[in-house]
Amino acid sequence: MPAKMRMIPRRTILWMFVGLAVAMISTPTSTTAQTAYLEIAVRVAPSAAQPEPVFQQSFYLLRRSFGEIRKEAETTDPAPALDKFVDGLEGSQELKAWMKKKGSVALSGHDFTSSLSAD
Repeated sequence: MPAKMRMIPRRTILWMFVGLAVAMISTPTSTTAQTAYLEIAVRVAPSAAQPEPVFQQSFYLLRRSFGEIRKEAETTDPAPALDKFVDGLEGSQELKAWMKKKGSVALSGHDFTSSLSAD
């Protein structure tokens, strides 16, 4: 067993996946003519220009554009009103007024600490 195992670059793995997908799609499953096709474009830019192994990278194929899906979701289930949500929380009136002013209900993390001031 070699002392150092060779890592496969991300590009190689993704191109292998694209090749496999194209091969599976181009193989006819029946004798009828198929008019549909699938085009996949994958772009990978490894950090610091060093090839890295690919772990737990999800790949999704959407039937419509992401914008159309988002618009449909917003019309089906609109976002709740922030003021109404904040009024239903337990806490001081000053805290609720701050949440409404900043438009945020997060009380932890970098975004929260960076939004704090001496006032």
